[in-house]
Amino acid sequence: MVFLKLPFFEFIRLNFGFRACFLLKRCIRLMNKNIKIRIKILFLKTCFKEYLVPIHLIKFLNYKIDIMDRSVNNINTMKNLKHGFVQKILRFEVNDSHRQLSTLQYELYKNYRNINSVLPIDICDSFFRYQENKFAKNWHEENVRIIKKIERLKRITTYDKCKHIKNIKYTHHDRTKN
Repeated sequence: MVFLKLPFFEFIRLNFGFRACFLLKRCIRLMNKNIKIRIKILFLKTCFKEYLVPIHLIKFLNYKIDIMDRSVNNINTMKNLKHGFVQKILRFEVNDSHRQLSTLQYELYKNYRNINSVLPIDICDSFFRYQENKFAKNWHEENVRIIKKIERLKRITTYDKCKHIKNIKYTHHDRTKN
């Protein structure tokens, strides 16, 4: 008798049915989504704390508002209003992401229960152990990507702040000619 080594999901589908295979694949999708939402929250909170403006919100800062009185006080007031608006949007996005995460965790819990009711414990344990290692690697990669993104935003922000500074021109006066 010859035993064929089947791919994992094919083995699950043949021995436990399409529903079990669907639940396992759904679990993977939900965990990937979980990582993406957590990384998004980390990014948005960092932007909020360090007064960085993400690329998708820069258009609000660059929006030109035509005001009659161009005094320094009014221009600074407009800048403050724009930055305050961006901070409020960031806070809203963080709150919305937390709500998404809460809903997702409930879906994951239901999915885990369904998987445990369909598959034997040893298969569940091996699947979850393997996925845990895979997701830890995925988390690390996403975290490194976000750190690089934040560093890039910091460089852009620093450059934008410094490009308005004019170079100092030095002139030499010869005092002996007077």
